[in-house]
Amino acid sequence: MKINDIITQLGEECFDHSALGSAIGEKVADRIREKSGFETRFLTGKNSDIFTIANSLIELENLSGRLSSCDFIIVVSEYVVKLIPPPSAFLLSNVKLDNTLVIDLNRGCSGFCEALVIANSFFSSGTATGGCIVTAENYSKIIKKSNRTLSPIFSDAVTFTFLSSDVENKFSWNSGSFYSFKEDLIYDIDQGELFMNGAGLVSFVKSEVIPKIKLLLKDSEN
Repeated sequence: MKINDIITQLGEECFDHSALGSAIGEKVADRIREKSGFETRFLTGKNSDIFTIANSLIELENLSGRLSSCDFIIVVSEYVVKLIPPPSAFLLSNVKLDNTLVIDLNRGCSGFCEALVIANSFFSSGTATGGCIVTAENYSKIIKKSNRTLSPIFSDAVTFTFLSSDVENKFSWNSGSFYSFKEDLIYDIDQGELFMNGAGLVSFVKSEVIPKIKLLLKDSEN
């Protein structure tokens, strides 16, 4: 499997360091910038969302034909405007997909990696020669700009990653599901906002993710 092309579009609204300082306090914003390096975020506007951005990008880059020729498209997104149908129905609504398998993954950070595993399975089995992974997120719709934990981190963006089979490349992966950490990044339906326990997520990365990466790198050497 190989990556042939990556096309990305960020949200159209610039949420820079000055705007962040106005929302959460200048001193706090400065401390966060010093630690994280984040300077500017790009968010979708009041009258748009990531699906609007995606459809505009498809038209601007003439992606309809390329998407139509894919054997499969995997849409990774946690952003929904309706419980039914899934995000792909809005993101790909203007693309003719008579012969394309479309899969929706309601996943966050791990979604792109999981989509790669699925794509590799198609290529390895010989059932596909080309595909696309679409990652689209719109967390700004469920994060207040005054949220000191999340507002400094997230931008809104959509990315089309076009893939093809390649028999010469090797693909290795390692997996695990750790739902005991599920409360550390969760949408509070009563408050209508995303909540994140930063310290809990750091603990998760140190205790579970980094050892998995080290194991994967060790196995890949053999």
